[in-house]
Amino acid sequence: MSSARRDFFLFLLMLAHTLLASALFVEPCVDWSSAGLSSTSHEYKDQELQTLPLEELYVNAGIMTVRQRLWVQTGNSGDYSLGFNIGLFKRAKAAGIKRLYLDVFLSDTWTDPAQTRGPAVWTSMIREEGVSWLEKTVQDYFGHVMRSLVRAGVAPQIISIGNEVTPGPFGKIGRLSKSNPRGAENTAMIFKAASRAIRGVDETVKILIHTHNAWDTALQTFFYEQILESGIFVGNALGVHRTSHKNTEQQCLLSLFLASSFSRRQTTKDFDLIGLSFYPAQDPSATQANLAATIRALRARYGKPVNIVEFGWPQACASRAKFASDVRHVRASPLGQAHMIRVTKATIKRATRGQKENPLLCLWEVAWLDNPTLGSGCSNSLMFSPDGTALEGVYALAAHGHNGRDMGRGMGRGMRRDRDRRMIRGKRRDRRPISAPFRKPHARQGQGRSGRH
Repeated sequence: MSSARRDFFLFLLMLAHTLLASALFVEPCVDWSSAGLSSTSHEYKDQELQTLPLEELYVNAGIMTVRQRLWVQTGNSGDYSLGFNIGLFKRAKAAGIKRLYLDVFLSDTWTDPAQTRGPAVWTSMIREEGVSWLEKTVQDYFGHVMRSLVRAGVAPQIISIGNEVTPGPFGKIGRLSKSNPRGAENTAMIFKAASRAIRGVDETVKILIHTHNAWDTALQTFFYEQILESGIFVGNALGVHRTSHKNTEQQCLLSLFLASSFSRRQTTKDFDLIGLSFYPAQDPSATQANLAATIRALRARYGKPVNIVEFGWPQACASRAKFASDVRHVRASPLGQAHMIRVTKATIKRATRGQKENPLLCLWEVAWLDNPTLGSGCSNSLMFSPDGTALEGVYALAAHGHNGRDMGRGMGRGMRRDRDRRMIRGKRRDRRPISAPFRKPHARQGQGRSGRH
């Protein structure tokens, strides 16, 4: 092959790679864990006011990934238990949901960066048996969870080890700080045990690590440096091996050179995905620029696909004081929610260019009608009206999704721009729904199916 032909062939390969990378889209995802609560009994409607079960509404809107939280409990029943999740996953799968994402809390109640306590039963046993007991217990528990899901026919495609574990799980045991080196070792040990159990049942499932404050690059880097540098939760995926006393001087120098060469791209075989929470209405620093910087830094350093696994923007809020500084002009409204989803999707797509997998953008519990605040500090963070009608944000999430259609389809570019200006400046006073994409053919209004939860 001549030099000119070889160069032309390489050019075509590079062009194909670029086109493939740009063809990736942001995968729509929703956390709908509350839909399985026995106390929840609501009707949901699409934007044509057809009553549907929530899972069918999501499928019709083009949302094919659902996320559910699992609490560690002694029994197989109760809110967010294993049995609870199996039943809810079956509902999702029957409706046509393609990807199941399980968020294992490593607790028997709510956990977040402010409270990272482990299950009460486990905590008491750790005091008696020590941390080594926890390693075996975590491995046994994750193995049991995976085997149960596989037997039930609802094996997840993604499983998260912990929820927003940035400070470290299990309180003081896994607390990450420079003054507590054992915290990093314990956290890495917990992750390693869980990963080993998951891989032992299903090697195809993607293992995700979930941290909060996606806009804080330094926080994310500190977290991964702590757990990876512990030497426990790390695989030699790049061929960088530790030196030993048996190495020759030349081998030691070569190993140090390789380690320094790859220091900006550390990685591990023990997990597959990085997950981040991003709430731009809860901190002035939660800007789109900071989000993009974090995504790029994590991808460059650890070589893992990055996903936004929790996202929200309020439907109503009394104060904009905590809104991100770059979007403080955006209203807390249904149209504001749709706008923020489009803006964030564009940021994610640019920052993940070249990523091998579609990045996720998951809305957190936007259909939980009994809990409109969602702990956000705003009066309403849902993307449904009080009567259960889906608002613009639900459909903006799936725009450019599985069938590539846009929420503003049929509008010229100038018309879409004018619509967005009205949304930002508050000139649109009504909240009438706009046409919903991705709907399936159905009977005339009034003859649709109804669903109750």
